[in-house]
Amino acid sequence: MATACTPARPPAPAADALPDLPAPSIAVVVDGLFGPVGLEALADGSLLVAEEGSGQRDDSAGVSLITPDGTVGRFISGLPSTRDAGDLAGVPLVKLSPDGATLYVANFGTGHLWTYALSADEQANGIALPATPLTT
Repeated sequence: MATACTPARPPAPAADALPDLPAPSIAVVVDGLFGPVGLEALADGSLLVAEEGSGQRDDSAGVSLITPDGTVGRFISGLPSTRDAGDLAGVPLVKLSPDGATLYVANFGTGHLWTYALSADEQANGIALPATPLTT
């Protein structure tokens, strides 16, 4: 004679046990960006947005900054924007270093990596939009 034990299964939750969630909604946070493809959130609530540009073998790609008060502007301009056999090749990527001291911007099409050293003030208080965008 053999006996076996099986663990008891917890009861399945009742259909009415699900939380009452609000209906999903969509809201435009910002418009006017030029092909946004990447996003990096900063500690102060700002967002850096990598933009692919036109894809027309020009320098229209870049990085925009959206500040916590909703101000939007170009932080870096003049990055290459290209297409390779119909696919975007000049897509920029934007990333903040783990220590928050360096901003990295990379470009697939050119194989370039640009760095921007953040000052102690920028690290503590956030990045301000420059009077004119930085260029490469």
